[in-house]
Amino acid sequence: MKKKVIMLIIFVVSIVLFSGCPIGSDANKTVYNYTPNDELYDYCAFDESSYWLYEDSATHEIDSVVVLDFYKTSCSTDIVVDEKHHKYEGLINTFYQNYDVINQSRGTEYSVFMHPMVYYPNPKFSEVELDQYEYYYLENTHYFYSGCPYMFAYTNLSKPIVSNTVRTPGYDVFRLPDFSIKYLAFYDNYYINGYNYKDVKKIEFLNNAWTQDTIVCYWAKYVGLVRQEYSNDSVKVVKNIKYHSVINVRNQYK
Repeated sequence: MKKKVIMLIIFVVSIVLFSGCPIGSDANKTVYNYTPNDELYDYCAFDESSYWLYEDSATHEIDSVVVLDFYKTSCSTDIVVDEKHHKYEGLINTFYQNYDVINQSRGTEYSVFMHPMVYYPNPKFSEVELDQYEYYYLENTHYFYSGCPYMFAYTNLSKPIVSNTVRTPGYDVFRLPDFSIKYLAFYDNYYINGYNYKDVKKIEFLNNAWTQDTIVCYWAKYVGLVRQEYSNDSVKVVKNIKYHSVINVRNQYK
């Protein structure tokens, strides 16, 4: 009799506990996890107090870029629902950086907040089949076009792709892409002002809102952005690295 009473109590408690949490409530949702590889950290992850000096090739104005904050973090993509009402969401393991950009000649200062992102809740929404870590990218277009003299555009592809648009917004697969990031070339050695930078990626950024503008970024392994070319219908601005002192951060997810 005592055993039956105990079983009845357990049954009642179970009903109370689980009445607000239907069994199988997450059965209609798929979460895809993205984890960065070493290469993303080698090119883009720099600890606090790292800094770079850049020179405008025409005006010779000097800009400084300093890392104010760096930490490991994670975020989620928007949720996509397919025609069968199945939900997809991506969990992105990444890092966050806060840069201070100062134009020494003009005395202007900007704050740039960046972290590598992935648009796709699930890789099947991509137009290009890649390894999961290759879906990471960087872009801070709104800072560039609002006046900040630097555009940090990077894609973590392993090999150059010229003919394809390699990034499209995955949170709405029916919407036309509003930007593209293309990995154009790789240089074993790339010389700037007589100094040789190793393992340099040349990456192009295009934004459909500013079709006349093209931005090309050159990234060196263990150094970061070493050159930026901004072109539109009437002007071309080139910023070359002049000096750097950086602290690389190792992959925090290994």
